[in-house]
Amino acid sequence: MKVSFLFAECACGEAQPSALVEVDGEIICGNCEARRRGRPEATCDFCGELAPFENHHVDGKANSDETMIACINCHRKHHAGLPRLSK
Repeated sequence: MKVSFLFAECACGEAQPSALVEVDGEIICGNCEARRRGRPEATCDFCGELAPFENHHVDGKANSDETMIACINCHRKHHAGLPRLSK
């Protein structure tokens, strides 16, 4: 059965569908799922949360030299076309 993220929420309160995944029947956000796996954390340049992170290429190109720190949730939201990441 396909899981719907429309009204789902992670235990941490994250409810944006693009940030959520289903793991072993549980709805969990990217940040919480990455924490469980022991990913390193840094302060997100966009939401200010200390969380597992990815480098966000500022000009949108994977080969850009300029990157910013984006938590997993903010990075997923950006690439889903949700409010653009900007300071």
